[in-house]
Amino acid sequence: MVMKAAVFTGYGDPLARVMVRSDVDEPRVKGDEILVEVRASSVMLLDGEVIKGDYKLLSEKWLKKRNVVTGFEVAGIARSDGKQIKHGDEIYGYVNILKGGVGHACYAVVPESAMYVKPKNVNFEEAAGLPVGMMTAMDAFENKVLLHEGDEVLIHGAAGGVGVYAVQLAKKYGVRVTASCGKENEELMKQLGADEVCSHELDVEGMAGRFMMLYDVAGNLDYLTIRDMLEPGGKYVTTAIDRDYKAMVHSTIDGKHIEKQMVLEGEKGILKRITEMVENGEVRPVIDEVYALDRIVHAYKRVHEHGKHGRVIVTMHGQMGCE
Repeated sequence: MVMKAAVFTGYGDPLARVMVRSDVDEPRVKGDEILVEVRASSVMLLDGEVIKGDYKLLSEKWLKKRNVVTGFEVAGIARSDGKQIKHGDEIYGYVNILKGGVGHACYAVVPESAMYVKPKNVNFEEAAGLPVGMMTAMDAFENKVLLHEGDEVLIHGAAGGVGVYAVQLAKKYGVRVTASCGKENEELMKQLGADEVCSHELDVEGMAGRFMMLYDVAGNLDYLTIRDMLEPGGKYVTTAIDRDYKAMVHSTIDGKHIEKQMVLEGEKGILKRITEMVENGEVRPVIDEVYALDRIVHAYKRVHEHGKHGRVIVTMHGQMGCE
């Protein structure tokens, strides 16, 4: 059996290298995996980095096993039985970034452990935009920094795929939130609960000593430039794990701390909590644009455009070759 899927023809610019084909072999279930009829998947910066060759040592291994290696967040309908997930369940999750994406296709095979039943009050497109952002933000507030009610947090890049959930979770945990974003997303930040909104161009001197946590979800700040914004004992948490190594040394000297983040894959227990929070109205998905799989190149373009907020999604619903 064959299916429709997005593949790439060589390493380089996704706008030139990605193509949608209708003759890609459907995946086969092995071991503890389940077959998913994919209804939606996100397009993240990570997907573009795979195509550009930033993960070439890994992606060469993936490509020996299958044609589809992008699409890490997945939402759809189970088409095989697992131990707990059953055929027909509406599920969502996040596959291991070290093993490659699978979601930019009509069907995908995923580990059951990385999936859970999606929230009943959201559609597949909204569900596909939840796992990475929510799990990353939860890791920051629950594992990286011990915050108390009334503490101040600055979330830099708050309109992004992680930031929109970081703002909501920070308010849920009772802290005061300052969100940095572009002017076009200021109103969204207020709707999500931010107490204060500021420009990406941070006023380091004017905000000196204010924050117990500086959460750089944009991954582009220089710790040595912004460290004075932290309170004594405050923490700088960044999703950019490959930079600021020199700053690690300085942070131990000045009594402040740096934490780096990488959430590798979905985890059933955490996804269950996310489902509960969404169903209880504590957190809502934030989706920027939804594109048909046939227009996935436009999704890659949108990811880098000014004014984007939350997740960019591709949908397989109604696509010829996906039904």
